[in-house]
Amino acid sequence: MGDVEFLGMLVLALSTLAGLFFMLSKPLNNHTKAMTENTCAIKNLSEKFEGFEKHNKESHKRIWDRVEKHECDLTEHDRRILFLEQKEKEGE
Repeated sequence: MGDVEFLGMLVLALSTLAGLFFMLSKPLNNHTKAMTENTCAIKNLSEKFEGFEKHNKESHKRIWDRVEKHECDLTEHDRRILFLEQKEKEGE
């Protein structure tokens, strides 16, 4: 094999490796970009979810406070009805 053939094969091999490198680097670069965008999106969702959890906890507290108030009101109402029924029985 002569110097010219060796040089031709070397140029062919190097250009093939360069083509392979560029062929693989584009999808890897796109993949890296997509992963970065996904990471940012997950961080934003996480922050929004934390705010939602806080708001949800406050809403549930308000709901349970109102339920307890209604429970007290119903208990008082039942007590007054029983009192009136007993008073009515005594009056007969």
